Amino acid sequence: QYAITIFMITVSLFFVRQLEYMLHADLGFRSHDVITCRMYVDKFGEYKVSKDEGLEEGKMQWESRYLVDKRMSESTLIEHWSRGSGLLLNTFHVENFALNRAENGFHPALSTCLTSHDMSMYDLQLMEGRLWNDSIDEAFTINSFKVIINETAKRVYGIKDITKDKLQPETTYFASSQLPDFYNPPCEIVGVIKDFNIRHLSQLTQPVVIYYDDTSIGGVYTVTASYKHENRAEVIEFLRNVYEESTGRTDFEYTLIEDVLEKIYREDRQVVNIYTLFAGVAIFISSLGLLSISLFDIRQRYREIGLRKVNGAQATDIYPLLIKKYLSVLAIATLISIPVSWGAITLYLQDFAHKAPITFDLFAIAVIITAIISLLI
Repeated sequence: QYAITIFMITVSLFFVRQLEYMLHADLGFRSHDVITCRMYVDKFGEYKVSKDEGLEEGKMQWESRYLVDKRMSESTLIEHWSRGSGLLLNTFHVENFALNRAENGFHPALSTCLTSHDMSMYDLQLMEGRLWNDSIDEAFTINSFKVIINETAKRVYGIKDITKDKLQPETTYFASSQLPDFYNPPCEIVGVIKDFNIRHLSQLTQPVVIYYDDTSIGGVYTVTASYKHENRAEVIEFLRNVYEESTGRTDFEYTLIEDVLEKIYREDRQVVNIYTLFAGVAIFISSLGLLSISLFDIRQRYREIGLRKVNGAQATDIYPLLIKKYLSVLAIATLISIPVSWGAITLYLQDFAHKAPITFDLFAIAVIITAIISLLI
């Protein structure tokens, strides 16, 4: 019972530690006070419409875009903003790249498009080279074959010098899909940013290749903005007003980046809660067992205790006699439970790329809690 109690407490404590580690880890980008919201609703959707209806829809989208751009740019509540659904909600897709030439062999990477505003909004950290410069990184031209990569991509592709090495995409870049002969040149690497994690931290950090995106030609449906934490309520109300002014609708919806991250670890939180509940039940059952054993042991020594009290023994003299045996059993249980707990935690972490440390204090706290419960009983 001692060994089971120590084991359950240790593992439960580590589950909580691992969850807190993932929730508060440095993800390599701004993971708070960023909001994504819908700013336009296409009433036609994917249905076929007449030419006049299509022109009318296009006019409405242009007017909405102009209004939203004006309001967002004028607002003092917004730090940075960009069109699109943001870093976490953006569509990262797997694309194969090779170093310099295809003969070097293609390797997969996560690929996406980000604007210079996205880089500032998510506070992506530059490690080498430069970030986007809107004045020279023009999209949809031959000059736009430039990429920014993360540290993992530089390591995976064996890039030594970003001023000389280039990345060759296996598939044709969308900016050149309309050019003759499916023009697909290697991409210049203009910068390297610090690794950031957009997926569950149990997964390895993936190589990331980022194409340039021009905010002036982005979509009309969503915007993403960063703000100061104390202004959150005002920002939400401001965006609601802009949406209603732009669309004439009242069904405003938004998503906070904190909610997206919490959703990623929702299952982990449930596992922690369930295991903690089972640990509590196990401790309660063990406590009942210890109580029964204690009462039985005291009953067997009832006469001895009586004789000692008659001869003047105080409670402080009797308690050590009763507790001594349980402390020795606790010591043996500790020696058994620590390696078992360590093995169980190691087995649990084998599929995790990012792990909280297994330290001695986990076992010490479990043993102390078990000892206190035992002594109280």
